[in-house]
Amino acid sequence: RISEIRLQPAIISETFTDGLISLRFEQTRFILDTLAIKLNKGNITSSGYVAYREKDISDIDMKMTLNNISISRKKQYLVALKSSTLRLRRENDYYNLDGDIVFNETKIQYDIQPKTLIAMSRNSRRPGTEPSSLMQKIHLNIRIRDSKNIWIDNNLARVRLRPEMAIIGTAAKTNISGRLKVEEGYILYLDRKFKVNQGVIDFVDPNTINPIIDFNAESEIKSFQTLSKKAYIITITITGPLDEAVFDLQSNPPLDKSDIIALLTFGATREELINRGGDAGSGGVGTAIQERLTGYSSQRISSYTSRKVGTLLGLEEMSIEGNLFSFGKSWGPQLVASKKLTERMSVTYSTTVGHINEQNVKLEYKLSDKFSLEGQTDQRGRAGLDLKYKLKFK
Repeated sequence: RISEIRLQPAIISETFTDGLISLRFEQTRFILDTLAIKLNKGNITSSGYVAYREKDISDIDMKMTLNNISISRKKQYLVALKSSTLRLRRENDYYNLDGDIVFNETKIQYDIQPKTLIAMSRNSRRPGTEPSSLMQKIHLNIRIRDSKNIWIDNNLARVRLRPEMAIIGTAAKTNISGRLKVEEGYILYLDRKFKVNQGVIDFVDPNTINPIIDFNAESEIKSFQTLSKKAYIITITITGPLDEAVFDLQSNPPLDKSDIIALLTFGATREELINRGGDAGSGGVGTAIQERLTGYSSQRISSYTSRKVGTLLGLEEMSIEGNLFSFGKSWGPQLVASKKLTERMSVTYSTTVGHINEQNVKLEYKLSDKFSLEGQTDQRGRAGLDLKYKLKFK
């Protein structure tokens, strides 16, 4: 019997404390009466037995329970486990690892750079080592459930995910079944925010990880953000199996895909860039690109402050949109602050910086996955109420 143990895996910075273990050996059986250890404010317990014969495990029944476990690394991740119960048992010639995992608020904050994606792609092509016979015999059925507050919050997106999934297959060849749903949030292209209207990933292939994607997001490009001073609504859709996914771009007013990409990148269509390039008085394409880079730089600068202030004030989100270098103009930067009041209700406040007479308050109430009520008013008392219905196009 050992009264205290010390355990510190290299992959996490948190310290395990108050370890207690009680175990026995009985001929060909290893019996774990109690294993208990604390991690931060959470605890891990385990018990069970392992029976062995020569070099083989003839029988096993081990159970592990985790409660209120959290591990984090600054600016990379915060994983908060509310509860988990895992059990490993031998049945006939196989071992079954079965259990449930429930997450508290969890955040993936690691910024993804293009060189990281290239490295991941190269690594995925490398042949793996041959798995051991033991790993091939371990069958998995680990369910992730009741986890409504998992966030990806990095340089590419800020979305809340809800997984109803299971880790299946074997330890040698792991697969996923179930559904991963985007409950709310947006993705980013440069400084363009695309609000997610629909985001569903269904894992249905029993032989490989090749989910079916149904994704729809839209972005409003305001008139002061374009060369033509015309507003646009841009919609992104991704549908189909991951290995054959169809990507589509649409705009209102209508543009072809090349012009949409040019508009997102430079704030102008190809024709507008060409026409401006021939206009000596306007400074040509270089001036248009410079204006676009100025707007993008403004967003990068403001993002350093807006997140910190938003957290300090208890806001869900706070951002500064527009051109900081046009301060005081009616088309200059806008302050946008939002707060979720309940699971279904949120309020958004916006004002043009330097123009206290240009303010707008919007209240949105989600009736269902398809219907929502949206009411808004401004400083002049003009108000409106809309019933919105989400309609998907494929």
